[in-house]
Amino acid sequence: MGKTHYASFETKQNLSFKGGAELTFTLKQQFQSGKHSLGRFRLAVTDAPRPVNFGMPSEAKAIFAVAADKRNDTQKKQLIDLYKKNLRYVNNWDLVDSSAPYLLGNFLRTRSKNILYQYARSPNLWRRRVGILSTFGFIKQGEYKDALAIANILLNDEHDLIHKAVGWMLREIGKRDKKELVAFLDKHYDTMPRTMLRYAIEKLNQKERAHYMK
Repeated sequence: MGKTHYASFETKQNLSFKGGAELTFTLKQQFQSGKHSLGRFRLAVTDAPRPVNFGMPSEAKAIFAVAADKRNDTQKKQLIDLYKKNLRYVNNWDLVDSSAPYLLGNFLRTRSKNILYQYARSPNLWRRRVGILSTFGFIKQGEYKDALAIANILLNDEHDLIHKAVGWMLREIGKRDKKELVAFLDKHYDTMPRTMLRYAIEKLNQKERAHYMK
């Protein structure tokens, strides 16, 4: 009680349904006193190949036991190497968004960003999202060059989750430097996916939003 708990379950056999399927999860509250209830929880489903790597590697646990600002360069690199090695398990938007900006984003600020451009051009949806979301770490420090360049690479992406991610990063840039956002929009707004554009202009005033959505 009052602590974070998690459980991982693996099906006995691979599930495959023609045309897709809807999964239903039923959580039963066993307390009878009425004094306890379920807190906030998350559900995640993966199609990663077996065996699924449940839990955190022991090497990562050891590094996470050290406060972020106390980790040495070797530990930081080990953590990033582990992240990249296990990237196939980062396969939903929640896992990407809660890891990429804080791991790759922070680590690559003073290092080569080439891997993010590789991810942005990947056929894998989640790697493309890692590519753009990692730039949030740069954006928070007032560094927009790579975020804008990767946004440009992803302008013609076909997936809605990339449209939202790019629009979100553009909006974050605009919150810090409106001129940078407006310059990008003026060049691309008429060809950007509408979802991407709506996310990007969310913090602009009504007149400006109407201009770009016309």
